[in-house]
Amino acid sequence: MYKLVSIIVGALALLLFSTCSTDFELNSDWKEVAVVWGLLDVSQDRQYIRLSRAYLSESSATEIASIPDSIYFENASVQLKAYSSTQYVGQGEQSIWINSRNRYELPTDANLRKTIDMIKVDASVTEDPDKDPNGLFATQPYQLYYTDEPLNPDHLYELVVTTDRGEIVRAVTVLISSLSSTNPRNNGEFNLSGNNSNRSEKIEWKSGTAQVFDVNIEFRYREELNNDPSVFTLDTFRYIVASGKTLDNNDIGKELGQEVRIETFLSSLANYIGIEGSENYKRFFRSLSMNFYSGSRTLKEYIEVSAVDSGISNGQAKPIFTNIENGIGLFGSTYKESINANLDGSSLKVLVCSEQTKDLRFFSNDVTGCD
Repeated sequence: MYKLVSIIVGALALLLFSTCSTDFELNSDWKEVAVVWGLLDVSQDRQYIRLSRAYLSESSATEIASIPDSIYFENASVQLKAYSSTQYVGQGEQSIWINSRNRYELPTDANLRKTIDMIKVDASVTEDPDKDPNGLFATQPYQLYYTDEPLNPDHLYELVVTTDRGEIVRAVTVLISSLSSTNPRNNGEFNLSGNNSNRSEKIEWKSGTAQVFDVNIEFRYREELNNDPSVFTLDTFRYIVASGKTLDNNDIGKELGQEVRIETFLSSLANYIGIEGSENYKRFFRSLSMNFYSGSRTLKEYIEVSAVDSGISNGQAKPIFTNIENGIGLFGSTYKESINANLDGSSLKVLVCSEQTKDLRFFSNDVTGCD
């Protein structure tokens, strides 16, 4: 859900195409606009910020997007400033949320603890983060700003950008840092037999301070040739349990749940692997994990505005979410938590013998027959 690169490219495209329109005359002076996209994640070792610029031009928007000098600042500085606050720690994120502006603000007792100077990098020559080279935007260079400084989940973080023209662009975010799975627990059982008459298994977790979630299951297996086990591949099937699940303020911190229909899960697995040619292989279950991706309130607001945007017909004004002061874009936080889960003997028998997966030729030492 919350990959920075996939979010910023699509959002930047929307902003660039909306700001480069020449269908009408403007009386105001030309003005360059900073476009900022960043999601801090305390579970990751490296943090990235994307900084670019948008402005009015008589040139084609697609032409501008392909020219690095048109979309990047040359000498901008990007900093993260960490603040402590007893007001925030004592009263939570609601105490610093400004409803009228859809953004966080520093509390009155904010105490600066650290200033982090972020480093500009050409991500087109690094291994991460990945970027699709077939998009509209210039890929060489592909400029990002990063830091490997560890983040403190108890601190508030202010992003401060100083542009080439000396303009100050800023935004504030809390950090999302707590999420726990209650069913299954880490190294617990994921039951393919189903725990009720609906043949479903409920995944449950506690939300912490996050307000939007994605949840998926990663099912890993080994596939080997019948006559030569040394010829094998390891593959992963990903099943989406929840996507863009948002919370009301009253649900924050409560236990959440999402049903997984066992037949649907097994059918999706069969469609992913494919029945054709399965008689030539043996397959073995290797491991399973649940991945929880959570996001801050600003990310929830961005997703909700995007959902409204997708339902607007041509000719209507499209809303653009931003929580950036003196610029446009999104600055928020995400958090990833993964747990391992097991399949017991009864679940392995379902995998080997069920109507949906029996032709995939899964084998297990714990399953001796399908009677």
